[in-house]
Amino acid sequence: MNAKYLIGSFLSGGCWGGVAYLMGIRYPGTAIWAGVAASPVIGLIVGVLMNPTYRWSTWARVVASLLSVYVGATLFGLVVGAYRLFKVSAGGITYDPIFEDMASAWYGTTIYFPALWALACLNHFLLGMVRRPAPEAPL
Repeated sequence: MNAKYLIGSFLSGGCWGGVAYLMGIRYPGTAIWAGVAASPVIGLIVGVLMNPTYRWSTWARVVASLLSVYVGATLFGLVVGAYRLFKVSAGGITYDPIFEDMASAWYGTTIYFPALWALACLNHFLLGMVRRPAPEAPL
């Protein structure tokens, strides 16, 4: 794993945050901004988790890219739910917002999964190109 790959994962996470915002634009309140703000870090986490898959066959990477979409959505829902939990926790701590937002993220991901899966495949293809070391120049 090189620095370009990590930076690319961080930046692609930011792009996925934009996609998540556009998908959840009707989400009431400001909690979605917590997920959008955390998206670059979520992209970095997903990138680190996906790093071993670049040695797999093409079909295995395609399936793993779908898994990466759901892992990212889970982390996004976790962040949004945690923001809601800590923002309104004056009435006692209940973990319902976390589970509700994670379920909402899974629901939205499942509805749009063909398009999101295609974007994830493209994303991991581009990150895989960045991950590969450059060929050495002949002496």
